[in-house]
Formats: sequence, structure tokens, C-alpha cells
Amino acid sequence: MNSFRRFISIFTLIFFVFSIIFLGVRATLFWTIDSTLLFKGNALLFLMTVGIFLMQRKALQSSNPNVFVRSVMLGMMIKMLTVAITILVYVKTHPLFNRTTVFIFLFVYLVYLIAEVSAIVKLNKK
Repeated sequence: MNSFRRFISIFTLIFFVFSIIFLGVRATLFWTIDSTLLFKGNALLFLMTVGIFLMQRKALQSSNPNVFVRSVMLGMMIKMLTVAITILVYVKTHPLFNRTTVFIFLFVYLVYLIAEVSAIVKLNKK
């Protein structure tokens, strides 16, 4: 249980760091990015990461190793499709969408993905 709290605190730290960065960008007028979308996307990715991490942690307890592999693949697909749909909705609803915002959102997605996969691999080693 102690390692679980440590991993959740890492996800929470990532969420707060990105939130502070996005709020700081909103305060400065040097960059023209949609910080509201990035803040909402950060919250969405945080909630999905925690939910999928809980699903994968439960799959680790199964005696069948295929359950774990399927849960990891399902988690990645859920996140990837959600990010793709979010970007498509953003592009379709904003005629003058900002490409920089989309690329920053994809970077945030990669950071959460790397954190989640490294955490679940460390749990799998135990």
C-alpha cells in the first residue's frame, strides 16, 4: 500500500506542476496558447491516469499474466483515443486553433504515459 501512495503522489505532483505552468502561462501574454484547454486536458489526463493505474494494479493481482498485459494495452488505448477525440473536438470547434497548444497537450499526454508505465513496471517487479 505504501508504494501505491507513492505512485499516486507522483501523479499528483505531475498534475500540480503542469497546472502551475499553465496558470503561469495564462498570466504572461508572451505565448498565445489556449491555457484553459491545457488545464482541462491536464485534469482529464490526471483522472484517467489514476483510474487506469488502479485498473492495472488490480490486474497485477491476477494469477493469469494475460490479464495484466490486456489491462496495460486497454489503458493505453483508452488514453490514446480520449486524447485524439479531445484534439479533434478542439480543432473542429475552434476555427483558429493553436497548433502549439495541441503539441503541448500531446507532450503532457506522453509525460503521464511514461509515468504510468514506469510505475506499473516497478510494481510488476515486486
